[in-house]
Amino acid sequence: PVGRRAAVGRAGLGGGGAVDAWHVQDQMLEALRQRYREAAAKHREEGDYDQAAYIHAQLLGDYHTAALVLKEGKRYQEAAKIYQDLLKRPHDAAACLEEGGMLQAAAELYAELEKHEAAGDLYERCGNRERARHHFRLAVDQEVSCGAYLKAAALLESRLGEPEEAERLLLRGWPDSADAAACMGRYLARREAAEDHGACLGKLRELAAEPATITESL
Repeated sequence: PVGRRAAVGRAGLGGGGAVDAWHVQDQMLEALRQRYREAAAKHREEGDYDQAAYIHAQLLGDYHTAALVLKEGKRYQEAAKIYQDLLKRPHDAAACLEEGGMLQAAAELYAELEKHEAAGDLYERCGNRERARHHFRLAVDQEVSCGAYLKAAALLESRLGEPEEAERLLLRGWPDSADAAACMGRYLARREAAEDHGACLGKLRELAAEPATITESL
């Protein structure tokens, strides 16, 4: 017979109703998959994470669970490879390598993904301050290109130790950036904390001369 359904006579019973051959096949496959899942669970309970992950990946085609099993078994490099090569989730691969303490590899992957602050943080933890500063600087440039002057200034001060450059960047954020009011507020707070009252008064006088701009930004 042609088609999805096949009428199969019941031998010895003088015929009978139609049997869905595809449905029977699906039931058999699901029963087999259930046996694989049970076997994987048993290996997992016994601490054989490699075999459990093999069953999930190769026999069940469940790469996500295979990666989770490998992480549970502290097979971080193998889990990261699944995230990177099979699931096409490089961010999860980088996070997996970081969790496993493979900071250099994680930093390199974050750098490839242009996650420069994360890369800089890991290079710094590896003791490579030069590479860390390079990526922190790139992170600042990223934030500036998005108009996020407040975040860029915070990176300059906390990550690169450049408070004066950070203040100049805060002033660049006024009055046209999305966080213009916050930039100006942060700048004035910094000058007040430094007891630079002259700078505060001077800037306030400038702002008072631009009431329309101040109102729009606030």
